[in-house]
Amino acid sequence: MQAKRIKNQSRIGAVLLSLVLSLFSASAALAVGAPAPNSPLIGVVNVNRASAVELQRLPGVGPARARAIIEARKSRGEFRSLDELTGIEGIGPASLRALRPHLVLKGETTARRRVAPQSPRP
Repeated sequence: MQAKRIKNQSRIGAVLLSLVLSLFSASAALAVGAPAPNSPLIGVVNVNRASAVELQRLPGVGPARARAIIEARKSRGEFRSLDELTGIEGIGPASLRALRPHLVLKGETTARRRVAPQSPRP
């Protein structure tokens, strides 16, 4: 009976370890700018350096929101945290959650639109 309990606990531990490692690798991929699943965007946008055109590559960011980000950056200085973007009108927690995989505070803007694969011609 004791041996069976230990065996079951070992299985549970292995499953939990596998789950934690899966979550860790997924979050690590997002942290390095890997595309979010089903995202039309590949790469990242540096919110402290991006132009309005580059900001508009982000999902849900049009001309008005891009201008608001640039104006906030000019008036307050560089963003020190991505969470500061929620102070911009139209960017709430849900919007930031969708944008976060595509945003960085330092480094180059590398964002580009994902190109849908073309089906072979007959």
